[in-house]
Amino acid sequence: MVEVCNLSLRLGRKRILDGVSFCLKDGSITALLGRNGSGKSSLIRCLCSYYGRYDGEIRYDGRKLDSFPFSERASLHSLLPQNVPIVDICLERLLRFAASSCGMGERAAEERMTSILEFSGLGGFSSTPVSRMSGGERQLAFIAFMMMRRSMAYYLDEPEAPLDAGYKLKAEAAMKRLRNEGRAVLVSMHDINRSLSFADRLLVLDRGRLVFDGDPASFISSGCGGTCFGLELRNLTDEEGNTFQLFL
Repeated sequence: MVEVCNLSLRLGRKRILDGVSFCLKDGSITALLGRNGSGKSSLIRCLCSYYGRYDGEIRYDGRKLDSFPFSERASLHSLLPQNVPIVDICLERLLRFAASSCGMGERAAEERMTSILEFSGLGGFSSTPVSRMSGGERQLAFIAFMMMRRSMAYYLDEPEAPLDAGYKLKAEAAMKRLRNEGRAVLVSMHDINRSLSFADRLLVLDRGRLVFDGDPASFISSGCGGTCFGLELRNLTDEEGNTFQLFL
């Protein structure tokens, strides 16, 4: 479990995060929502040791993050950044590097790599340089890289932004697989309707403050969609006469 207690962050004279507290439970997917500039990426960077100085505490299984030596932090968290790098190495080598970075044995790495390549639909790309992949393929390659690492928590910063509908489903399937493996997953998103469809819990940031923390049903009834995002919850009917709700 990851615990965030009264986390505040200043960059220069600007307060980016203000007294944020929440927990990420093992075996769960949490969607992090908020307008641009609300502090989502900065929060994820704090969780990944990017900022050395902040107020408050971040704990992994009860132990403060800043008490772990850097050599141990690969076992704590894995990050998929907003903009994945373009690297001129083949996918198989990239995944083997991920396995070695967290001390995974050769046999275990081989088994997990085979499983992840098959799961992600990238089995035919093992010898392809990542730099020659399409944008969606490259995004999936780094999701596979992240999944190779045996970490306690996985953070994805707007992973679906460059993806079409098919790749989005694969990204969401990857998050569900990590959840089923008992990992904590935190994903930053802009699409409220998609997050409601697969996340167990939602966090909403507004100008650096946490203004909502709860399950999808509680979010729908809270009015947060209107107050924070200016969206209206509408009842719609599909071609077969089934009713459903969307924020529009």
